[in-house]
Amino acid sequence: MDARGWTSLGHISINVAGQQIQGGKIVETVAEVLAETGLDPQYVELEITETFIMKNVEEAISTLTALRDLGISLAIDDFGTGYSSLSYLKRYPLTS
Repeated sequence: MDARGWTSLGHISINVAGQQIQGGKIVETVAEVLAETGLDPQYVELEITETFIMKNVEEAISTLTALRDLGISLAIDDFGTGYSSLSYLKRYPLTS
């Protein structure tokens, strides 16, 4: 089954490590994969670790905003294991 066939199963969630996000190259990579596969970004959700977004606030906001602008859904992975609060998360362009 190719990537477009996944859509009949719902969305796919992908865990992303902080090291993969740093430097913003992930935005370019995700855009390339979407273009190559023809996968509709509404079916893709990236799970970002709480630790990364709390330690790299400005970079995280910039990168997550660019990913969201591609149509990707964004979620926090392992929320509550670090030191963030629900009110602090309002700063981030998260979708779930």
